[in-house]
Amino acid sequence: MSTLLIAEVKVKSDQIENMRSYMKEILPGTRSFEGNEGIDIYFDIEEKDVMVLVEKWETPDHYHKYHEWRVSTGVIDKLRSMLAGRPSRRFLEIVDA
Repeated sequence: MSTLLIAEVKVKSDQIENMRSYMKEILPGTRSFEGNEGIDIYFDIEEKDVMVLVEKWETPDHYHKYHEWRVSTGVIDKLRSMLAGRPSRRFLEIVDA
């Protein structure tokens, strides 16, 4: 059963365009990573500095391997430099109902 990850982050107001550009640059690697079934990025319409990531993974382990890879390549540090706080993450089990 697939896992949905929803992450919400607050982007520094002077980094919003940089974040949008960087996400376009790195998302092909995310989408082609083993176990990724899709990822979409949203910016809140009213709170323009809030970004929400909706990711679908085969299993939580696939996501954790992906995250370790992004840490090892420096991507996570670069993303953190554009954030105004810690991200919130929620892993959800998709229910076949």
